[in-house]
Amino acid sequence: MVKKFLFLFIVILLTSASVFSQKVDTLVHINGNILTGEIKKLEHGLVYFSTSGMGTLHVETEKVKSLKSNKQFQITLDNGLLYFGSFDTVISKENKVKIVSKSREYIINTISLVEVFPIKNTFWLRVSGDFSLGGNYTKSTEILQVNFSGNLYYRSKKNFYQINWDNQLTMQYDSLLTEKKANSISYQRYFKNHYSLQVKIGAASNMELNLQSRLYLNVIGGRDLIHTNKSIFYTGLGLSGNKEDYVDSTNNSDNLEGIMVVSYDFFKRTDPEINVKSLVETYPSFTKSGRWRVDASLETRIELFNDFYIGIKLYYNFDNSVTGEDHQVDDWGINGTITYSFH
Repeated sequence: MVKKFLFLFIVILLTSASVFSQKVDTLVHINGNILTGEIKKLEHGLVYFSTSGMGTLHVETEKVKSLKSNKQFQITLDNGLLYFGSFDTVISKENKVKIVSKSREYIINTISLVEVFPIKNTFWLRVSGDFSLGGNYTKSTEILQVNFSGNLYYRSKKNFYQINWDNQLTMQYDSLLTEKKANSISYQRYFKNHYSLQVKIGAASNMELNLQSRLYLNVIGGRDLIHTNKSIFYTGLGLSGNKEDYVDSTNNSDNLEGIMVVSYDFFKRTDPEINVKSLVETYPSFTKSGRWRVDASLETRIELFNDFYIGIKLYYNFDNSVTGEDHQVDDWGINGTITYSFH
């Protein structure tokens, strides 16, 4: 009797799961094809549309005639407007979609959709990220350099969370020559017209610059001056409080700095997919007269095959007040990377 009950319970559970996981969203292609599946997200000019027979398809926004889904989404348009609602089709010769919110309905062009993310999915489906591994070895000097970096993202309604790590080790004859680390956790709140507020806590080190550790808290307000399906240009201003410990000096310090941030990301989503990300952060000091720092990076990735990329990352760090002997005021490097991205 117990076995029969357990069997019946499992059958009901599996049947329920099947019903709730049915792919009932609709995508109408400009060629007239109608796809049934599930809208996973829209990002960087691509609709990620999951189907039962063909897996997850990447459909360019320009080729989407219309969308239909009863699920709730966070929807960002190219003019900066932010909506929360579902999608319905529109009978039109042009590429149109209807956003259905609690208060009213809006008819827009599909190419105006910049970002679309589900807001009522499970925790795991809200998580995305990437993992990168790189390095090089020189036989003549027996110098080995290894770089491991990555990001984890979690998105909820109007909020964005990120965990970032970027660790680099340089070794020779089984001895550690230099170490460079940058790890952080950040929270970002989105507002209308592409404004946002970010709070970040983190830890960094760079033995080349005599920095044993830097613990910091950053608060930045910024805006996307450009936010389209192909590029994002962001600027921000803020404050940073940090505590610094040095490798060969007892002159440790607590600091208050300003922050000026400029970043530009470019995305090419047709084969081969290409991502270019650049970032420059400038830190003028309020507690040490005349001191200023710069952290900059440039990264390019090209997709090899589904969700796997190869790329090159360049970084540059500058501090005009480096303490200690035999230490430079700047540090730079180039790393080749292999990256896996999910969701």
